[in-house]
Amino acid sequence: MATAKNNNDVIVNANLYRHLKNEKILSVEEERELAITIRESNQNICKFIAEAIFIVKFILNKYDDLNIDENENKNSVERLVIGFTETETPEEDKKGKNSSYSDETAELQVVAPQKFAELREIYNETVRAIRNNGKNDSETKKLQQQLRELIGTFIFTPALFNEIINHINQQFTRILEISRIFKEHLINNMNAGIRNFKTQSLHSSAKGTDSGDSTIYWLNSIDELSQRTRNKLDQSPEIKQLILNSINKINQLERFTHHDISEIITIYNNIKVEFNKGIQARNIMIRANIRLVMYEARKFNKDDETFNDLTQYGILGLIRAIEKFDYTLGFKLSTYATSWIKQYMNRALSSDFKSIRLPSNKEEKLKKLKKFSNDFYKKNGREPSNREIAAKFNMSVNSVIKLKLYSMPTVSLNESVHNEKGADDLFIENVYHVEDQESPQEALESEDLNARINDALQELAPQERDIIKRRFGIGRHDTQTLEEISHVYGVKAERIRQIEEQALFKLKTNSKFDFLKDLATDLP
Repeated sequence: MATAKNNNDVIVNANLYRHLKNEKILSVEEERELAITIRESNQNICKFIAEAIFIVKFILNKYDDLNIDENENKNSVERLVIGFTETETPEEDKKGKNSSYSDETAELQVVAPQKFAELREIYNETVRAIRNNGKNDSETKKLQQQLRELIGTFIFTPALFNEIINHINQQFTRILEISRIFKEHLINNMNAGIRNFKTQSLHSSAKGTDSGDSTIYWLNSIDELSQRTRNKLDQSPEIKQLILNSINKINQLERFTHHDISEIITIYNNIKVEFNKGIQARNIMIRANIRLVMYEARKFNKDDETFNDLTQYGILGLIRAIEKFDYTLGFKLSTYATSWIKQYMNRALSSDFKSIRLPSNKEEKLKKLKKFSNDFYKKNGREPSNREIAAKFNMSVNSVIKLKLYSMPTVSLNESVHNEKGADDLFIENVYHVEDQESPQEALESEDLNARINDALQELAPQERDIIKRRFGIGRHDTQTLEEISHVYGVKAERIRQIEEQALFKLKTNSKFDFLKDLATDLP
């Protein structure tokens, strides 16, 4: 690492600093208003998600895709949820502190499976009620209310919100393409009256499509068109089939989503508007506090490159703090966010900046193991045995050995070995170098060459292939002479030579195997 720079030296991220130095510092009241906007945006999005059955299914599928088991990173549930409103700990937040990363993760590991299981159960009941009784049935409305209340307890991550928006965009893109077909062929070319179509407009904040018109047109049946337009379609079978296919796609989409097209457009409008509100408020709070992130990153006294990386991780901590910030407690965001920024930077230094990155759950176990070992040494004057560590943490001895292996530092092969004074420098790679040992690159090239040669031999007849392999020792430890091969086949050596020459000619004249010519020139 390079030596630390003076805090007055603005060398790292100079452009970013100049860009942000005039950024307004938010007052408590301004932060409160922005935090209210973010919270209301999240709550409204959750409400609209509860109304959209297909989005609930998407969230459940994302949870299933995590494939959480004992052999994988159990912290992956953090990709979907930050926490749950019913399990918040405001007593700690009142002190301007957040729970440790391990405690927060442990809470998610316990609560998240229960919450998602409950969400799945209510979702399945709601879908059955819609199919059996319709959306206007009292029982269906009751289940949708339960779904709305349950989703209201989820605090989803901004990353999941982005994926939800992308999923809605996929469904909406289908509607937009169908609307374009109707507009181009029926409205513009055949002068079909707009009154024959179902229409709905996009909200101004939800625009962003390539369509110049913000109105969506669609049909659920060709019978909704006038008789004059249907007669024109009969005269153009290709266009009629295109329209029928589009109507079929509309009906399939409504069955898949359990919503009418008008409801999908309304959901798209509402979620887009609320999402944009939340994003704008977050961006203002992030820009106003990036200088705090840079200030904390400089305290670690790292080199320029590490400082840039720490700044990026600190911004992640700032974003996390904004999501969990409780404006009702009266303190500024910077007071609360500092601990999150430091936590993310510490995690980055302890894992991400290592040559080999360990999963965060392994890092947490190693920290506990080291703390126990230090305390044990102070108390007993010796290091604890693997069996004593295993008994303390309720794990097997083999697991303890593996954990200790993970903590071993990596050593560069270019590291110098202390040699006799005046002698040439000696490096670790020189000590462990073996002349006859293939390098990884040479081994890979040999493996690729063998595969290409085997592919070339597949073009030969079985007898020709076997003779070539025996002559050149391919797949064997030694080569065989013409006489030796002739004894195997019971023919004269001259016949074996003719077959060999015939096989080599086939390979030479096949343009797919020109690399063999280059290989032949390298032979002695």
